[in-house]
Amino acid sequence: MNGARPVLRIATLLLHTLALAVLMGALFGVRACSDRSTAPLAVLVDRSASADRVAIDAAVARVLQDCATQRIDCATRDFGGDDPARSDLAAALDSGLPARRLLLVSDGFATAGDTGLALESLQAAGIEVLWLPVAARADRPRIADWSVPGFARTGATLAVEARVAAATTGLQLEARLLEPAGDSRATGAVGADGRARLALPFAAGGNVALELRLLETATGRVLDVVSPAATVGPAPADRRVLHAGPAGSTLAESLRRGGWPLASVRASALDALAPRLGDYEAVILEDVPIAAASASFWSALQGRLRAGETGLVATGLRGAWSAGGYRGSTLESLLPLESVPAALDEAAQFVFALDKSGSMGERSAGVDRFALARSAVLESLRRLEAQDRAAVLAFDVEARPIVPMLASAEALVAAQRPWPVEPRGGTSLRTGLDAALALFEAGDGRGRRVLVLVTDGFVGEEALGALPERLVAERVEVVALAIGADADVAALGALTRRAGGDVLAVGEAAQLPVLMRSGIDRLRMPVELDVAVAPVRIGFGPFAAGAALPPLAAHAVLRAREGATVAIESARGDPLLAFGGSGLGRVAAVATGFGDGAPQWLDWPRWPEFAAALLARSDSHDTQAARSP
Repeated sequence: MNGARPVLRIATLLLHTLALAVLMGALFGVRACSDRSTAPLAVLVDRSASADRVAIDAAVARVLQDCATQRIDCATRDFGGDDPARSDLAAALDSGLPARRLLLVSDGFATAGDTGLALESLQAAGIEVLWLPVAARADRPRIADWSVPGFARTGATLAVEARVAAATTGLQLEARLLEPAGDSRATGAVGADGRARLALPFAAGGNVALELRLLETATGRVLDVVSPAATVGPAPADRRVLHAGPAGSTLAESLRRGGWPLASVRASALDALAPRLGDYEAVILEDVPIAAASASFWSALQGRLRAGETGLVATGLRGAWSAGGYRGSTLESLLPLESVPAALDEAAQFVFALDKSGSMGERSAGVDRFALARSAVLESLRRLEAQDRAAVLAFDVEARPIVPMLASAEALVAAQRPWPVEPRGGTSLRTGLDAALALFEAGDGRGRRVLVLVTDGFVGEEALGALPERLVAERVEVVALAIGADADVAALGALTRRAGGDVLAVGEAAQLPVLMRSGIDRLRMPVELDVAVAPVRIGFGPFAAGAALPPLAAHAVLRAREGATVAIESARGDPLLAFGGSGLGRVAAVATGFGDGAPQWLDWPRWPEFAAALLARSDSHDTQAARSP
């Protein structure tokens, strides 16, 4: 990655010679480590402004004492003292020659020179290079890490972000494109959070180096320089973005109108695209539930993302997050937002009612529906909260309790024992509902009541009598999972609409565990509807803090993962847009759908600029990032 600060390459390369964790033992004590263990040693001492002078002096004293003890000829040479703001580690290493052994005592921060190239040259020449890392000054303001797009369209702006360590008040960040781009530069204040965000015009026709400078606002004095921080080039014309989502997506159409080379597919086509994910600069998942693709696809996405071969944007409302089965999934582990609903704090009682008619035991392509339903129940029980209670029953024309209403942990233990039932007979939905209501009545009455109904039966004209009204009166919400083509989805849908809840069509029995989890999570996932005020700006790309944003119609209530950068949040503090990373990959997560949750955004005059910044920030090929150790 072109934006990697030299210190990162130092650490990597030096591990190929000798780890500093064992420096004192290996260098001065264990003679078997090298035939040159007593050869003369050139000690290069960092006197630049970022290095903690007290810590440097203590480290050098320790080295000299050990050299004397082992009778090793040591010669020290300072560097960086003439211009404390400039730290050229490559020049310092060159200054230690012709010694065959070099020891660098430094905080590792280089603001000039190609440290990596210098190390590679010394290594090729057989010169042993060691690094004794010393902490940087805690009070020294410095550019700690940054992210810069690696590509940009001519005439566009580069979204440059950086984080400053130590003091953050009275500072400015300056970004400048070096020759041949001329004097293109931008300057912005460092915020109270230590971050600065700049929009830098890009007009270069070829690759150009970017320099970052940290300035003292009052005096203009340069406190830190990273040069080059990155190399930026013109975006190739064939860079593509993969969009997976609903047919007729307004988001996809908006991006196409904006000139993005978008390949848009239905979520059901993702499995076939798994081998080619690396062909796309970014993947946009819009309202894509986990069940839309196989586990092998999500593993492929994880691998491509972590290898930096693609980026990821996840957005949606009705088919994403908890409603899409993200909680605890491979996909969620890649995202900076988590589907952890606040409603999990509310106790709930669950009854799992499983159809055990003969058709549930029929094998189709080796699949036993009833066995999968049992596995789905066990998996769902494992995900319940400690304050929840649960019961399990099976029914055909009669009902048989499997587990009485117990605390969730106890219910799981009981449900893991063999079930004394076998699939046989017909289906009587009324029998199952009657038994479920009886189990709820036997409970303590606290919290929500959720009936999870699994059937492949045909409801038809079966007389349910007053059961739907009883479900409403008893405050029972229903998640119905209708398996196969024969299940009466329409009748089950009418039942769930009256009682509150949802019906999920299970095309393949293998989808049952995922869909059962997502159905339960959907009931417990809070969604803020009819938000009358615009979100609060925190800071993102070319948008200054405090910029006005269009209002939302709805958003999922999510939680930011530790280490995520929340760019936009709601007035009540819910994260709406967050950035993160998985391995080398860059990820953006949006807690709403731009079609249904934020329809006004697509008509917003700054939407094209926003979409460009969002995709650039999520494009792993486009983004160069560097972090201090």
